[in-house]
Amino acid sequence: MERKLLRKIPLDRLDGKRYVELMKPMNKTILLSLIIILCNITNAQNELSTLSVKGKIALNKGDTTQALDYFIEENKFNPTKPFDNQQALKLFDSRNDYKNASLCAEKLLTLGYPFESIISITSISFKASKEWNLLLERKDSLCLTYEKSINKEWISELNKMTYIDQEIRKVYMGSFKDSIRKEKLLFSMNVIDSINFVNLLNYTKSNGFPTYKTVGYAGVNDVWVLLWHHRGTEFDSNPIWKEIKPYIEKEMTIENLDKDFLAMFIDHNEIENGRPMIYGSLFGFYRSQPEYDNLTVIDPVNLDLRRKEIGLAPFELWIESLKLPMPAKIRDLHNSK
Repeated sequence: MERKLLRKIPLDRLDGKRYVELMKPMNKTILLSLIIILCNITNAQNELSTLSVKGKIALNKGDTTQALDYFIEENKFNPTKPFDNQQALKLFDSRNDYKNASLCAEKLLTLGYPFESIISITSISFKASKEWNLLLERKDSLCLTYEKSINKEWISELNKMTYIDQEIRKVYMGSFKDSIRKEKLLFSMNVIDSINFVNLLNYTKSNGFPTYKTVGYAGVNDVWVLLWHHRGTEFDSNPIWKEIKPYIEKEMTIENLDKDFLAMFIDHNEIENGRPMIYGSLFGFYRSQPEYDNLTVIDPVNLDLRRKEIGLAPFELWIESLKLPMPAKIRDLHNSK
């Protein structure tokens, strides 16, 4: 028997329903205004995500003109992730449109994207242009916009945690021919992961959970990876998760983190408990693996509605943007309706 959807979905992260329940004593006009605001935020994020995957699909097909149109349209929504600004920068650069390429580079700098990374994705001819020289002149002031919001203590601690996290994994990956050493390193790796998790919680209590504004995009990516080492059934059972989740959800609610920040954790917990996914967010993670065609989602007919509630693009478009086939079980469930 198919599980009831509402039993597992964290409604307070998905839409305004949970807020309605909590705020019954509120004035109805205020409550209605809050619901409208929440819906507008969700719709904007969903539009962003949809434009993004359409741009990637166009790139996959070699249609750079169409891709650029999508990325430019997306920029009007002030996207929170730098990926599509990078793509737009490279496309403008390839067309020798250095004025617009420079605008994309400026946007990336104000988002905390490293200037060294901009250098690595731009052409020699762009770097020889007057627009590049103007960008160099403005670089420091643009970076200052980002620098004013960052928490340097947080970034320093994240760098330490990430460094030891990656170093132990490098050693572990090189130990596969020595089973005894591998087992010892696995134990050490788990200890380090646990220490990092405790540190992450303690610093979150003091400084708030890391966001794009406070630690930049590299920092948010790093903290997501640190959390990913505690996926699966830990997501519901680990006491540290239970303490840190409210901090994460707070930042998601006020848009300092994307609303899909925890989607893969939620889906992985479902899989580890022998249940279908809620959002179908792990098909990219399981690409080229046997599990790919065995995974499915609860209530596939309403999958896109659930994805929309956390700002994700329609499932079929997303799968196409990843150049992946429609997963067998979802295809079969659709066909059986």
